[in-house]
Amino acid sequence: MRAAVFAIRFLPDSGGNAVALAAYAEALEQISQGLDSLVHILSPRLAERVRLPAADVREFLRPAVLPVLRGSAVVPIVLGASAPVVPDIEGVRRSFWRYSGAVLKGAARQRTGVADVPASCAERFARASRVARDVGHAGLQLVEEAASASRPDDRWRPIVDLTRIEEGLNRYAERRTARRTVTTVLIGRVKAIVWDPPQVQLELSSGQTRTLALSTDQRREVREAWGTEVAVSVDANITLDGEIRDTPRVRKIEPTVRLEDLAHDFEHSFGAGRDVWGTKEAEEYLKGLRRDS
Repeated sequence: MRAAVFAIRFLPDSGGNAVALAAYAEALEQISQGLDSLVHILSPRLAERVRLPAADVREFLRPAVLPVLRGSAVVPIVLGASAPVVPDIEGVRRSFWRYSGAVLKGAARQRTGVADVPASCAERFARASRVARDVGHAGLQLVEEAASASRPDDRWRPIVDLTRIEEGLNRYAERRTARRTVTTVLIGRVKAIVWDPPQVQLELSSGQTRTLALSTDQRREVREAWGTEVAVSVDANITLDGEIRDTPRVRKIEPTVRLEDLAHDFEHSFGAGRDVWGTKEAEEYLKGLRRDS
């Protein structure tokens, strides 16, 4: 299969090939981060097609920028430049590029399709378009090289016109980041206590530290849990992407239960419940479930 050629195309309002450097650099930075996000969400689906681990497919799709084509405002993109060659990988790269266009257009229409686009990803592409438009006075597209073109102007086929869908991507990101209050549980170690206003800092298993708001009468409970791992029930503002916003408020704090010695715990608990299930009534009940006579 012929190697696919992908690119980012600036379309200056003047009709020329010059784009302001600030717009060029910022737009490429935003698109680069947006493509990284799309690689992350699309690679598991594409991995199923070639029966390879998703981590390997992510390497095959890692985007890099090539030097701009001489005399044009087209910036070629190479996917997985340093990845090894495997069967069907060109087909996977083509599918990724086209899926990327499809999911971005779907997000702009407030729909989900092949994959669910995170708000941060939609924001990246919308920001790239806004910078290109406001600073560079240019449109912005993701394109691929056409298999055959009779004229130079027909060489590049748009996969998605970011300028046209910019407003839709912004609406999508706003909807995804809208807060809704839910009750959830955070597990971590009590790391610090702030007295005014009453707050506790919880060190999560990920290594991140989350600040939680307390009521005054919860201070003693938190102080007793100092340095230990706890399960904290909180009211939190969470986006559709699962991001916790603002400062969650603590509802309840409980110590976590750990099995320090599996053999000891098993032996210690062996026979538990015998006083219930070892009775004549329980035996008759179980026989009834088996329909024994």
